[in-house]
Amino acid sequence: QFHEAAKKLQEALEVEPSFAVAIATLGLVYRRLGELTKNNRGQQIRYYNMAEEKLLTALELDDKLLNNDGESYQGTLGSLYRRQGRFDEAIERYHHAAKITPGRSYPFLNLALLYYEQVDILPMP
Repeated sequence: QFHEAAKKLQEALEVEPSFAVAIATLGLVYRRLGELTKNNRGQQIRYYNMAEEKLLTALELDDKLLNNDGESYQGTLGSLYRRQGRFDEAIERYHHAAKITPGRSYPFLNLALLYYEQVDILPMP
C-alpha cells in the first residue's frame, strides 16, 4: 500500500509541484518504506535519504506545516533523524516542533526519549 500511496502522491505533485503537504506526506511514506526494509540496509538508506529530501523541501515551503493529526512535520523529520542515529539533529527538530505545537505532547515525549537514550551512549566522566 505504501508504494501505491507514493505513486498517487507523485501524481499529485505532477499537477502541483509545490504542494507542501503532498511533499511532506511523500517523505513520511518513504520513511515508512525505509522502516519496512530494515533487512536490506542499502535500500533502507535510500528510502531514508529520499524521505529527508522530501521533508526538508516541504519544510522549506512551510516550516510550520502540520499533518492531519495537528503534529508538526518538524517532528516527522526528527523521527527520521532519530532512526538514523542523528540525535543532535533530531533534538533540534523536536525543539522546533515543540515551539510550533506547544499544546501537543508528541515532541516533548520524543525529546525525553532522546535525552534518556543519550544517557546510555554518552561516555562516563
